[in-house]
Amino acid sequence: FVSARKLQTDYQGTPVIDCLGQAGSVPMGQCTLPIDQDLCTGDKSNCGGCFNQDEDESCFDSNNGACTLEGSENDQGSLNFAVFGVCLNPSNPKDGHCLWSRSECPSTHIWATPNDWLQNTHDIEDYCTCDKVLVGACRYGDNYECAVSADACDEDGQYIGAK
Repeated sequence: FVSARKLQTDYQGTPVIDCLGQAGSVPMGQCTLPIDQDLCTGDKSNCGGCFNQDEDESCFDSNNGACTLEGSENDQGSLNFAVFGVCLNPSNPKDGHCLWSRSECPSTHIWATPNDWLQNTHDIEDYCTCDKVLVGACRYGDNYECAVSADACDEDGQYIGAK
């Protein structure tokens, strides 16, 4: 694993620098129920409408082509960008952390989907966007690679969660 910062500083002028340019085009999922208003995100636990569904995947399309990690303008002229849920400590609700999915949030904390906080958050700087998501890691012996979920680790890796 090489961090984005290391790519920028040590690998200028090499083919590997292309990784940075392509990061924004990573496809994301999209919430599909009307209550979620076509929200772009990486995991169905960020879709408020999915909580009213049983194991039905119809509330989330994991790769529909409409959403990418980095913001893009859609046909109607509005901006599509991925947002994520926030894990709140009930004893200190202002001490929240943006996480990839609800599974990263301890059971003693409260999970708030983007629908829960988007209506009351007017400054885009306060949104849980990809740059604010705490990530875990895959451990391979003494080596670690950043990972958003256990699904990112291969069979030899041990996932260490963000929280």
